[in-house]
Parts: sequence; C-alpha cells; structure tokens
Amino acid sequence: MQVLQYEQSDFSRSNLNAIIREGRDIWLPREFMLVSEWAEQTRYVSRDESGRPGQWDNSLMPFAVEPMDAFVDPIVGRITFMGSAQVSKTEMMKNMIGYTIDHDPAPMMVIYSAEDDAREFSTEKLQPMLDNNECLYNKLAKHAVTSKENKTLYKKFFGGFLAMSGSKVPQKLARRSLKYVIVDDADRVGTAGNEGDSASLAFERTESYALLGRKYMEFSTPTIEGASRIKASYLLSDQRQFYVMCPFCGTYQTLKFGYPDSEYGLKWEKDKDAFGNTTKHYPETAKYMCEACHELIDHRYKYEMLAGGYWQAKYPERIAHRGYWINRLYSPLSTWGMIVEAFLGKKDDPTEYQVFLNTYLAETYELEKAEELDETGLLERVEDYRTKENPCIPNNVLLLGYGIDVQGYGLEMQVLGFGKGREPWVIYYQIFAGDVKQDDVWDEADEYIQKTAYIREDGYRLGIAFKPRIHHPVFVDASDGNTTHEVYAQCKKRYLKGWLAIKGQGGQEVPAIYRRTHVGKDKRTLLQVLGVDAIKNLLYQLINLDKSPNKLHFSSAVCDLNYFKQLTNEKGEIKNDRKRGRIVEWVKKKPGVRVEALDTWVYAYAAMLNMRPNFDMIEKRQQEQLKIQKSELPFNEQAEQEEQKQPRRKVIRRRVI
Repeated sequence: MQVLQYEQSDFSRSNLNAIIREGRDIWLPREFMLVSEWAEQTRYVSRDESGRPGQWDNSLMPFAVEPMDAFVDPIVGRITFMGSAQVSKTEMMKNMIGYTIDHDPAPMMVIYSAEDDAREFSTEKLQPMLDNNECLYNKLAKHAVTSKENKTLYKKFFGGFLAMSGSKVPQKLARRSLKYVIVDDADRVGTAGNEGDSASLAFERTESYALLGRKYMEFSTPTIEGASRIKASYLLSDQRQFYVMCPFCGTYQTLKFGYPDSEYGLKWEKDKDAFGNTTKHYPETAKYMCEACHELIDHRYKYEMLAGGYWQAKYPERIAHRGYWINRLYSPLSTWGMIVEAFLGKKDDPTEYQVFLNTYLAETYELEKAEELDETGLLERVEDYRTKENPCIPNNVLLLGYGIDVQGYGLEMQVLGFGKGREPWVIYYQIFAGDVKQDDVWDEADEYIQKTAYIREDGYRLGIAFKPRIHHPVFVDASDGNTTHEVYAQCKKRYLKGWLAIKGQGGQEVPAIYRRTHVGKDKRTLLQVLGVDAIKNLLYQLINLDKSPNKLHFSSAVCDLNYFKQLTNEKGEIKNDRKRGRIVEWVKKKPGVRVEALDTWVYAYAAMLNMRPNFDMIEKRQQEQLKIQKSELPFNEQAEQEEQKQPRRKVIRRRVI
C-alpha cells in the first residue's frame, strides 16, 4: 500500500511541508495511550451506529473501560468477556479495532461463526465507524471496485490489516501472521473443517508476536451448560465481576436477578388472592433489594452506582488471563422493570426462558436430564380424555398440530392439541400401514386428517384449520434418504391442504423454526428446516414441569408404556465434533427402543410454532362460531337434543291390522 502518493505538480513549498509533517507523524514513536482514552478523545459515534450520536463517553458504560484497557496491558495475553446483550460487547470490539488502526497498527483478525455474520458486522457495525472518523478513514487503503486492499472482509492500513472471517474457512485462518485475534459470539464458533478448532488455529498465527504483546480475545453470551466455550474460558480466567455500591448502606455487591423467593435482587409489586396465589404482576414497579440492608433501590440510582463501580477478580493470581462477567441488570439501556417484564413473558416457556438466561442474565442453560425420566412414573400422569367413558377433548384445546414420520412399513402420525400458552395435549396416535411409495397410504392419512374432527366438552368440533399457502399444520419428515423423493412429491400434491415437508437440523443454537428452502427436481417443493434439539429439550422441560401452567397432558387412550419408552428414549450428551466443535448431541438411551413417538411429537409441536397462533383470537372466534351453531340448529335437531337430556320412556308400539 502506498501511503504517500503525490503528483509531480504537488511539490510546492506548502505541500512539501505537509509531506514532512505526515512522515514525521508516521515514524515518530507513539506515546502510550489506553483504549478508553483513545475512544473518548478521538472516536465520534454517528447516527448510523447509535441512537445517541456524538463523542464517545466512557461514563455511559463505566464497566466497559477496564476490559478495553486490558487490550494494551502487556501482562495480559487473553481476555474473556462473558456478558448479556446491551452491555457494549460490539462497541468495545470496535474501539479496540479503531485504536489499532489509528494509534498502534498491527495485523488483526475478527472471527465469526459464519462468513455471513462477518459480512454483517463489517457493513452494518464497523463501516459506519470507519466512514465517520477521519482519523480512521484516511489511514485505510482507498476503496475501489478492483481493490484487493479495502474489501468487505479485508481492510489494509499502514502497518497492518484487519481481516474478518467465518470460522469454517481454514485457509483464511492459517495463512496470515497476526498480533490480535478477536472471536465474537464465541459459543457459536465451530471448527475449520478437518483442521481443528477455528479460534485455536487463528491463535497459532500469533506466534511471531509472542513477545510483542499478542492478544486473544473472546466475546459472547453463554449458551448450554457444559457446551459453552465462553463459560469454560471464563472459569480458567481470574473471574472478575463488577461491584457497585448500595446508595443507602454503602455495601459493595454484584447485581443479581435473584428470583421471587430470593432475599435480594429485583422485587416488584403483585396482586394476590385469598390463598396467596399471585394474580397480577406490576413489572414497572421493580426495584433492586440490597443484600445487606434490604433497602429497595430505584432504577434512577443505577447511573450513580455504575459510576462508583469497580471490577474485582476472584483469582487475582491469574494475571495473564482476564475474565469479565456481567449481566443486563448493569445496562443503562435497560430498566429493571424491562428485565422483570421479559422474565414474566418467558418464564413459562422453556425455549424462551433459555433466551432470558443467556441474553439477560448471562447465565448458561442446563439441559434437562432425560435419563432421569421414568416412563413407568409417567403412566401415573395420564388423564381420562378421548376414552370410551369420556370421548371428548378438553375445552382448553384450541388448535391441532399433526406430525408424521415416514417408515418403510407406512406412516406414523401423532396429533397434538394446543391451548393458551402453547399448553399441549396428546390427542391421537395412529400407524397407517402400507407402501409409502404408493399413493394409497398417503391418501388414507390425508382423508383422516381432512375429515376427522374431535368433539370438545362444550360441543365444538375441532378439526384441521389453516390458511392456504400460509399455515401448514401437517409436518412430514423428509430426512430419510430412502423416502425423501416420495415425501416431496406427496407434500407438493397436498400443499394447499396444509402439508409441508420438513427436515431436522441439530445444534442448540438452531431455532425451532429455522429456515425454508425449495427442493425437489423442479425446485418447487417447499422444505422447512427445524431446530429439533431445541424442541426435544423443550419436551423434557414440559414433562418435568408437572405443576406448570403449560404442562404436557397425556391421554390414557393413547399413551401406554411403549409410548412413554419411545418418548423418553433420548438424552443430550456433550461431545466434541470435528466439524462443529463442542456440541450437544441427542443419543438413544436404549438402542433397541424406537423413538417415533418422540419424533412425531417434535414435528407436531413444530407445526404449531410454524402457524404462530394467537390463542386469544382463536378462542374468541370459536366461541362465536359455537353460539351460531347452537342458534342455527334445525327445530327437530333442537328437540332431539332436548329429548336426549330427558329420561327415556319405554314406548310400546302396537301393530295396526
């Protein structure tokens, strides 16, 4: 890269002085400066980056100062930052990058789990900072269409470069000599093909800077206990936490969410009935209870508390590895009431509760121990609905989801009912035997789905319900390679009847409803990809939440011992995968036991999630339809119903001669 490029006509006295000044600025030794000092003196935050534009102000995020300054501490070789959302992880990274470009140039790399994530960071987060700070913009190679020195994933500057990469591109991680390696969203970074761990592979390229202040930095929210990279790294560090002072008693403490039964943490007003049960929450009244004096601290004191806070290490002897942990209670961008509101909205849904733990509290989520579930004990929890004595389904069931697993002997289908809060009921289980490569068995299953309605206790007939091309309540597994093409063809034929081909994808980071793609020979068949691991963990959560408002209900007419053996025959194990790194893998507990009941449950639940139902609106509409049905009954049908309510009398018919 040519930094000093001038035309011959530019060599006037004034231009010569400018050249001399620029050369002097480049070659003079740099005075020592902290990253936080550089940011406050130099960095301008534009409107493209923040809703609060202006000069960077360290007082807004006091807890970010020390982690940034550790970047230039010659004793520190590794920095681990485990934090929730809204605690400036990305802004700290950007300040470290800006400091390197402007004040202490060196080669550095930022690693993401996927190249698309790296591109998003470069275009949406980093580029606005580079464009709006002249001290950075002028030191980058000039951008051009044919330029190889200023691209989306590569920025060259005098004395170094910034490379950004996905973790699965080993040639990009191994070909450069680096001084700084930053791993963002570390819990989702995998391996570089067969080359091994991506972050370790990149860190090996810092060997030439081993005595010159190399740094390895990890930023992430934690995920699953036992599989979280950032949690494991934090435990190896000096384990720093941010202490703040109570404005009433002066005791320094860390901010913890606590829980409704804790003696400290967030507290808020509630309405209770005569039995002591909470009937209503008021999250806007949330205050923090001091663990020492038990005074309730209002949110308006948070800024004062943060300003006087400090980081304290649990293991100060681990001087080379700094570890920082902080949750969203410290964030000035989130009030304590907002955190309580998020907790109340997510606590009863295990998948949402995991999000709350990870992104609000910066805590890992513990997988349910499926091996501890006793199938014989589950038999004691069956309920009497859909039986000969009680053929109806509960009034709380508002929507149906259908899951179909394709086997060589036919189709196995499970029907789940759902109510408010996604409360699930097992309604029906059926095996449609036949050759899945012929239409007969598919037609039989389709006819059952389209024509069968289940009678609720209030008389409402509940059958399949969906909006064509939008909702698909019938999910059919297409992951078996022997029957994939048959599933595609049959689902394409019944697309307007609510059928959709699906395929599962492992990984705790994959959301339950992941992405859609077009498949088949003509690429006109829709395929829904599911995050099956997330739904399986949800199932075991629901099984264990026997007293939860949205617990799982089992019908005694459907759920026998064999059903429960299949339903609980998998468990999550932490494994090291060559391609994906440390992962959670679901394996069978007993190899000889099938798992179709588990698979079809997962597909039916996913079908409900795919429809994104508004249960309040569904209930209101069904009640209106029920009133209309009862009011529009023919006269003789009304009389027949009234007669059925009366005791039957014996009628003697006389033969007329």
